[in-house]
Amino acid sequence: IAAQQNNADVLRILIAAGADINSTDKRKRTPVFAAAGANSTAALKVLIAEGEDCRACYAGVCRVIDRTVKCDLCSMGVRSPALMNLSNENNETPVFVAAKNNSSDALRTLIKAGADIDAADLDLKSPLFAAAEEGSVNALNDLIEAGALLDAVDARGRSPLYAAAAANRVDAVKALIEAKAVVDLPDQDSKTPL
Repeated sequence: IAAQQNNADVLRILIAAGADINSTDKRKRTPVFAAAGANSTAALKVLIAEGEDCRACYAGVCRVIDRTVKCDLCSMGVRSPALMNLSNENNETPVFVAAKNNSSDALRTLIKAGADIDAADLDLKSPLFAAAEEGSVNALNDLIEAGALLDAVDARGRSPLYAAAAANRVDAVKALIEAKAVVDLPDQDSKTPL
């Protein structure tokens, strides 16, 4: 709750008291998800900073790649990007959630910290696709500026431009065209954004 409410001081106190930074709710969402979805930048920065000393392993058991195996993530230098790229039950990452919710400050914080900007969900939708579909133009522009793949397609062959056009997101369509997205990329049924 402290992550969602952007309460950095409470987060620091809880983490110092031993709260598990990698804990998840029943939908596999970590505190980083809560902060990203609520545009809680101060909280996100605390969580990323705490991830810097990894905190991935507890008693030799890795909590990032597998909760049952032992690993050497800490000694290999794996840091907060591993935490930031964990996915929920829909395979959505914190970047995806921030883009979908137009949480631009949180999105820029995640991008700056090295989070994967092109990680797709279960339907192969990228964060750029989600931002285009939702009309989250600020997030869309942040992802374009960061170098997100403009023409990555989902499981049905639809591009972010297709999604923006289908959802009547005029500003998103303009932003994608300005960024040089392919305007006539067909989906699996040979339909184009036109």
